[in-house]
Amino acid sequence: MFIFNTTFSIHESITEKCLKYIQTQHIPNMLDDGFINPLLLKIHSESTDGYHNYAVQFIAPSLQFISNWKEEMERDYTNEIRLLFGEKALTFSSIMEKI
Repeated sequence: MFIFNTTFSIHESITEKCLKYIQTQHIPNMLDDGFINPLLLKIHSESTDGYHNYAVQFIAPSLQFISNWKEEMERDYTNEIRLLFGEKALTFSSIMEKI
């Protein structure tokens, strides 16, 4: 099983607005793209002052699926987040495999 994780570092001034976007736009869009079983998590570890960290995880059918999605779609999602929230919402993604 492959898990596609996106970590968000969100400034406290936009946390509510950004989480609403993740829940109402980002997650449904990713489901439409073919990912399944979304999980939204708050990360409880050190963070930069004024920022809180969250992760959104999805199960993906294969590494090739993730690779194709990243090549075709990831830039659109990254640009949308940057356009909506600027430098107050930073993201990075990682791919994990359940052992």
